[in-house]
Amino acid sequence: MEDAEAIARNDVQLRMETERVEMDSQQVLAGVRALIANEERGFYLVARQDGEIVGQVLVTHEWSDWRNRDIWWLHRIYVREAWRRQEVLTALYHEVRRRAMQHNVYAIRLYLHEANREAAAIYRKLGMKRAPFHVFSTTM
Repeated sequence: MEDAEAIARNDVQLRMETERVEMDSQQVLAGVRALIANEERGFYLVARQDGEIVGQVLVTHEWSDWRNRDIWWLHRIYVREAWRRQEVLTALYHEVRRRAMQHNVYAIRLYLHEANREAAAIYRKLGMKRAPFHVFSTTM
């Protein structure tokens, strides 16, 4: 729970950088704490330098009845600006893959805004491929 505030701040910054949307920081903090308190929802993986979080990723689970295995989804991938292009994301991704293999996960997936070509290039460089799916959404 000690990382919740730093993770929430990074989440708010991520949304501002990628979508130019301001968020209620207290709501985000409550959501981060709720996830940390319930491992079944997922987990955060963080990269630290001198005790400070410099990068993070949220991993959630989706059960695949077709495969009788989990699919892990990557969310809130964020590296602080001063640490970009220094292999922080690469290290986080490889650690997620290592853990996924230990847990017999079928696939690692993420969704990405179609205009975010820079991130798409980074994910391709990590070995990820574009999936043949479209995301549909309804907000409640």
